Amino acid sequence: MSDSDYHDDFLFLEEDNQINSGPTIIPKKVEKVRKENDVEVAIIVTEEDFENSNYVNFSLFFDKITVISLKLLIFTILCSAISYYDLVYSQSDRNYMEGISTIYYAWAAIYLLPLTIILYLISFVINSVNKNNLNEKGSSEIIDSKVVDSSLSSSLGGIWNVGWEVFGIDCPDCALKITKSLNSLKGIDNTEVSITTALVTFEIDLELQTISKVNKVLCDLGYAPNSKWWEVVDTSASKTIEKSNLNENILLKRIDVQPGVLESRIEDDDIFIRIPTKICEELTKEFQKSMDEVFGKKTSIKPKGGEWGLRPDQKQLLDGLIGLVFLPIVYLIQFFVAKGGTIDSLEYHLQYLIALPAIIISSKQLRKKSFESIKRLQLSFEVLISMAILGAMLLHAWFEALLIIVLIALANNLENSAIRKARDSMQGGLNRIPHEARLVKKSTEVSKIIKIKSFKPSLDSNTSLNKINNLGMTPIGLLNRGDQIEIRTGEIIPVDGNIISGEGLVNKSALTGEALPISLNKGDFIEAGLILTRGPIVVETTATGTNTRLSELIDTTKQYQELPTRLHSILELFTNMWVPLVLFGSIFIALVIPESIIGDGSRIKIILLLWVTACPCALLICAPIPHSISISMASNKGVIAKGGDVLERIAKVNLALLDKTGTLTEGRPQITQIVSTKGSKMKTIIGISSGLELSSNHPYASAIIDKSNEENIQPYKIQNLIDGEGGITGKYNGENVAIGNLNWIKKQGYKIPKELLEKLEHIEATGISILTKGTNAIAAFGFASDTLNPNSTKLITNLYKQDIKVELLSGDNQESVNKTANDLGIPVNICRGDLTPEEKVNWVEQRSTTHITLMAGDGFNDAAAMAKADVGISVGNKEQLNLDSADVMIPSERPDLISSLCELSRKTRNIVIQNLVISISLTLLLVFSVISGKNDQLWLNVLAHEFSVLLVILNAMRLGYYQFDKTENLTNENKSNKFNIFSIIS
Repeated sequence: MSDSDYHDDFLFLEEDNQINSGPTIIPKKVEKVRKENDVEVAIIVTEEDFENSNYVNFSLFFDKITVISLKLLIFTILCSAISYYDLVYSQSDRNYMEGISTIYYAWAAIYLLPLTIILYLISFVINSVNKNNLNEKGSSEIIDSKVVDSSLSSSLGGIWNVGWEVFGIDCPDCALKITKSLNSLKGIDNTEVSITTALVTFEIDLELQTISKVNKVLCDLGYAPNSKWWEVVDTSASKTIEKSNLNENILLKRIDVQPGVLESRIEDDDIFIRIPTKICEELTKEFQKSMDEVFGKKTSIKPKGGEWGLRPDQKQLLDGLIGLVFLPIVYLIQFFVAKGGTIDSLEYHLQYLIALPAIIISSKQLRKKSFESIKRLQLSFEVLISMAILGAMLLHAWFEALLIIVLIALANNLENSAIRKARDSMQGGLNRIPHEARLVKKSTEVSKIIKIKSFKPSLDSNTSLNKINNLGMTPIGLLNRGDQIEIRTGEIIPVDGNIISGEGLVNKSALTGEALPISLNKGDFIEAGLILTRGPIVVETTATGTNTRLSELIDTTKQYQELPTRLHSILELFTNMWVPLVLFGSIFIALVIPESIIGDGSRIKIILLLWVTACPCALLICAPIPHSISISMASNKGVIAKGGDVLERIAKVNLALLDKTGTLTEGRPQITQIVSTKGSKMKTIIGISSGLELSSNHPYASAIIDKSNEENIQPYKIQNLIDGEGGITGKYNGENVAIGNLNWIKKQGYKIPKELLEKLEHIEATGISILTKGTNAIAAFGFASDTLNPNSTKLITNLYKQDIKVELLSGDNQESVNKTANDLGIPVNICRGDLTPEEKVNWVEQRSTTHITLMAGDGFNDAAAMAKADVGISVGNKEQLNLDSADVMIPSERPDLISSLCELSRKTRNIVIQNLVISISLTLLLVFSVISGKNDQLWLNVLAHEFSVLLVILNAMRLGYYQFDKTENLTNENKSNKFNIFSIIS
């Protein structure tokens, strides 16, 4: 620390003689820190003196005056520059009044400049006087103490890996900006940013940095956390403030420095916090312990619905919409000025009264992002756009400046909306697991807690530390080993654990690609990510998050998925080169142009012209608009793609590798065979079985009901139905009947005749149900999920039409794969069966060396293969997918949309290439005309630039006339709704 450092957090003091008592915390304002004999000496003012002293009132008041003064100074410099340009570069034939008016603007700026400086000096002097008086009033001197600023110190030491999802990441430039900014912070290292999941992870040393500080930096850059707010229950802000003798601001600051807190706020006496979505179990325990110490009692949290205020990306869109309102007004004003408006005319003055405020208001978020980038020595797109806007303003191109702001805001919103829609719909891997669990009993396990460096409010003597029951919904990150959670029918299992109560069925389609259910009983081990098709059950947690058995497959998936694509590498290279090239190249060019070319013109004018001309406004929307239109069109049919980069890769695909089960087949149980004992009638077998299954939601039940409908056999009326753990029992005509799996039938004591057992050995099925009547089994149903999807043939045909080769990969036996290949017209010699997930990965990797590959599958067993391919496509509904490894989601009933997406991607890529040619060609042409001296007219540059922007937008809108789903006959209604540009914005 240096002299006159000014802080507003806690002051932690560790004295040499405080061996047993631990550190002392004093709410403070540190005013001076100096070294005496290698010992830091702190001059502090205590919280009570600070709040009650005149120092606070004067200091805070003049601090605000200083900020206002600085803003006024910047505004003054801008006005001075514009006035100077008017005065110096006015035309020689201007009349006397025009010259006088120009001088008035200049004198106004000249008077404002010293006034601003004087206000700033007054503020500085008053602050200095108050600081000097601090040693005499309301202060104390702490000697022989080590000063630790709590803004750089957490209550827990060590290096931890933390992360959370954020809004606003849509390109490699965003990831690069975040990585550089966080790695520049003290105590932060190994920052990683996933463009596909918008997940930011990093290693943090909690002795040097706080998680809330990192979150603040990200928010300042425009990347707000994508995590919900949680309400702290069993306490209130007023009770905590009263108990700990803190004010509201100090309480919030104290919460923010705790491990595991992104930010906090108080609303209507309720306390709300945000926590990272990626946090290890040990750090979770420390978070719980530290929060209990902050509030002086045992607390828990519950989710809060909704958000406060707007996110940075939403604010930028609002800024753009405000600019859009002023755009036609500014255009008309500039049009009349260009038609001959004089400097003393109304329309000329309206430029300053309307255009300048409109630009300042609508560029607020853009200026904020630019300032943050400049502060961290980063030349981002926002910096270049801001410089171009400033240049346009200096040249009085108000419409151009405002148009750039509007287009950038709308283009960013289009890209961000498409990316968010894709990410929200693509729940796979760890994102597939719910973020909350229904906690019914808290573990009594006691963890080892590191001593917290914070002062402790007194604990309520009535606080109970007994077991807490029925805690309700709890974040997954706060679950510990031994916690008991309830999982209900239809829910995704959030943790690994053992069943301690209840029985049910689990759908393993997420792991195997097969929809056949598996029965669960007390004591069985159950894995995260599966679907409980019948419950409820209570599970004792053994592992959560990255500690689950699912994590190994997820790690393999991410290892391949996070490798930068060729397109990403090109974008990163372009980002690193374009901005400095335009900024510094224009200055160099302006300096070396000889006077014979620029004539009487100004070199500064050349720089500004190049900034406006070379501004990548059209270039920035070359890809986002066509990509957003295509993604929006595809999403209307249930196809969700993870952004424009995926479309670019799909457009290059020349080999499609397709999984069989659940991708080309329906993946739903079908009755393949019914075997029975001698004398049993098929009508009776189907009638009794359908009657038993009539009210069941078991997957086999639907197959049996379909069979009864197909055979036109009415389900028999069954009495005393009981849906058991592995089957269903009832009575028909007074006789006991039952249907269930083989093990359950044996456990119930039913006898299976020898002739039926022999037939079971030869039955071709992946699942079996046994039907009993009386005490004996009379029939068995064989099930399989290998019925060909009616849209699969169309998929293969359309892929061949696009010159895309097709190969079939499956874990099923080779005979079954060959049959499917013959049905679809695929050569048998290029179809492979009996493949393990590892063998699929190896084959996809091998084929990817010579082809641009597309891998389509429907289960976690295809995850690594999909990640290894150039494009991974998950086929299925939201509950059956590993979309963390996939780039695209296709509905299971419409695999033919894969070929439609390939065709759409190729058309989109052609549009993007055309847009790039248009924008780059026109930009280079304008730059050359400026450098050669053939073009020194601003209106011509603005017209050509805006023409390129308009041409790029109109060219992208041609995609709206492409019929994505050719199987749909367009009616008058959907013809009118076939394309609507406003639907993309929404």
